[in-house]
Amino acid sequence: MSSPPKSKLLAAHHFQAPSTEGAFFVPARGRQRQTSIKPAVSWPITQCVVSPLGQKTIKHVAEQLEAGESAGLSEIVELIQRLSSNAYETSIQELSVLIGRDVVVTARVIAAANTIGYNPAGVPVTTVTQAIHVIGFNKIRQLAVSLLLMENANRHLNANEKRDIAALALCSGLMAESVMNQRGTNSPEQAFICASLRNYGRLLMTAFMIDDYRRATIMATSGLTEDEAFNRVFGLTPLELGYHLLASAHLPEPILKSLRDLPPDAIRTATQQPDMEILALADLSVKLCELALRSDVGAQEFATKAKQIASRGGKIFGLDADALVNMLRETGQQLNEFAHTFGLNAIADTIGPRIHARITGEDPAGFEPRLPSPTVAPADVIAAAAGPSQPPPATPTIPSANPIPTAPAASGETPSSDTANPNHEAVFQRAFQSGIEQLAGLLDEEPVDMSKIYQVVLRTALQGFACPEAVLWVRNGDTYRALYGNGNFFSAVRGTAVLRDDDHNVFGLCLQRLEDVLIYDATEARIVPHIPAWAKTPALASFVLLPIQDNRRPFAVLLAGWPEKKTAGFTVAQIRHVRSMLKLVGTARRLADRR
Repeated sequence: MSSPPKSKLLAAHHFQAPSTEGAFFVPARGRQRQTSIKPAVSWPITQCVVSPLGQKTIKHVAEQLEAGESAGLSEIVELIQRLSSNAYETSIQELSVLIGRDVVVTARVIAAANTIGYNPAGVPVTTVTQAIHVIGFNKIRQLAVSLLLMENANRHLNANEKRDIAALALCSGLMAESVMNQRGTNSPEQAFICASLRNYGRLLMTAFMIDDYRRATIMATSGLTEDEAFNRVFGLTPLELGYHLLASAHLPEPILKSLRDLPPDAIRTATQQPDMEILALADLSVKLCELALRSDVGAQEFATKAKQIASRGGKIFGLDADALVNMLRETGQQLNEFAHTFGLNAIADTIGPRIHARITGEDPAGFEPRLPSPTVAPADVIAAAAGPSQPPPATPTIPSANPIPTAPAASGETPSSDTANPNHEAVFQRAFQSGIEQLAGLLDEEPVDMSKIYQVVLRTALQGFACPEAVLWVRNGDTYRALYGNGNFFSAVRGTAVLRDDDHNVFGLCLQRLEDVLIYDATEARIVPHIPAWAKTPALASFVLLPIQDNRRPFAVLLAGWPEKKTAGFTVAQIRHVRSMLKLVGTARRLADRR
């Protein structure tokens, strides 16, 4: 009997254009398989039809895997592949070689084999082959996959998103294993694998297309659903990407069946169909762990959404919200044991505390609310920017990404958090949604033209804020110059009004703190001294300043102004749209500098 090819996963796979039956990969060497284009599995799935953009994404990721650009991701799938349908052909020596490809994981497998949990007899283990004998042929797959995921999550050079998704994959697997062991009828080890691999598409996106991944996540907070955003950027969802690449690796059908959306009748059929039970548990575990690991979800929101998850997926396994939290406790304990045994500091220091906070009903460390209530800078806050001798100012205006306390308005009244005119709200949303879509399209151009980016930002601000005045200052060395704008104020300051990071006025406050500043009344006596002379004009009775930055480094400032005083603030939805657009501008600047 011939052995499977020894090459890395997907190293010998060629991209094929989709037929009417679907798109997938066909191996170029190894065993003889059918070469006609047919779906990889027999049951119906929606993932088989791939758009041209989706084909491009799949091809790019496959090429990166072939080039070995991300340690651990290929080995995870090859381990599962080798020890599933081909387990009867794989010798201990072959498995030892496979695990040995990652030096760090090799050392940790050996270390695990010398712990009491895996080796109660205390037999000395110095090689992977000995470790397989001690741990057992079946258990080694889960251990190796766990360590590969943990190693990805622990690498500090990785993007934060990649570390978080790797940790999510591991947590999802551990939770699914625990639930299946106590409440299910399938193999707990199979549940671990299926739940972990449900995150494989996200792992690939964060490993090989991180900027596009960030674009999609930003768009998903700006009026689009997550699936719509990922389809627009990648041509397919993370779940679909994972399915296509794992199908090309010819993983067992039960695993592939877990890589689909949960159907509406899951509660009714899961108790009768083993495959549906695995799918339901994988979906439940990923959703709960994703919610638990998010630093922008507070304790109250977590409790509410955990009940929602329990009301659907939890019912299948007889788990209410409290029981799910108890399962999360077990997952956290397993994770901590791994982290302390193998010295995985990133997991011990970040992921462990987040899970602990969920168990104790507290906000996670570093909790950053996504959309705090809008506030406005009081006059004494603006005054604090006048010089270094003043005490540190309280947090101003429209909230930035960091949590901020509320503050009263300069006039002593608390501005409304809702725009008074519902029609203006709709206009605002349409304008910024259009701007975000235009920016997303411009990011695909090579090279990225920042002039086009700034023009979109300016048009969006004029339309969305319904303001006659708008100016965009762009950094040039140590100063910012008014290069783009509209209205009488821009005509007056173009080429003359220069901003600096250390200015002691409202503009300097905006740049130094990277926080939005909303001035309701520019004629208010305590604020007037802190507005530059060139900005004291009837055209700017009120205005908002928005810093544009990348990695906490400002490179532009946007002003939108009105000739009348503002009496109301901005809605939460408006803030979300503004934030999303400015994040895309930061991404554009980074891409432009890179290219």
